[in-house]
Amino acid sequence: MRKRLVLPPPGGVACSARRLLGAIRFDTTLDAGDLRWSCSSGHPDHCDSVAAILIALIALVDWHFEDNVSFGFLYLFPMLMVGGCLTRWQIAGVAALCTGLTEAFDLFPWAMPVGISRIILTFAAFFGAGYYGFGAARSRRLANQHLGEIQREVELRRKTEEQLEFLRIPGHVNKRSGKL
Repeated sequence: MRKRLVLPPPGGVACSARRLLGAIRFDTTLDAGDLRWSCSSGHPDHCDSVAAILIALIALVDWHFEDNVSFGFLYLFPMLMVGGCLTRWQIAGVAALCTGLTEAFDLFPWAMPVGISRIILTFAAFFGAGYYGFGAARSRRLANQHLGEIQREVELRRKTEEQLEFLRIPGHVNKRSGKL
């Protein structure tokens, strides 16, 4: 069976990309001091509550299953969520909570050197995931802010060009060249 080669639309790939990017609207309504990023609902507190529900569900599942299977790695997903809407200290607190829940419902035996290293590595993984979400949200906020500034400058430039075009008089003499 032969596969058919699919060619790009007329105008090439660049033309299609321009049409696609022209259709995208960016949200530039974020405040300069606001480091909070929201989930799909547009409200940062919704992100916190969804993450709390996920943490409770993961803890319940981890507590219910008594096999030698740990579901502690699933706490990475709520950590990514809260990373975008909490401060660094709050992220560390949630990471400590998730680390405690992982150790509480883990059926592996506790030994002093192994247990301490496991706690440190687990906390580092959860905090790292949350901090990644924090950094991604901050970068997105700054990019949206920069895009808003560029769009304002483009609009001001367009208005200035319209005003200059309006003020241009057809019989005006150019002083440098002496031409009409």
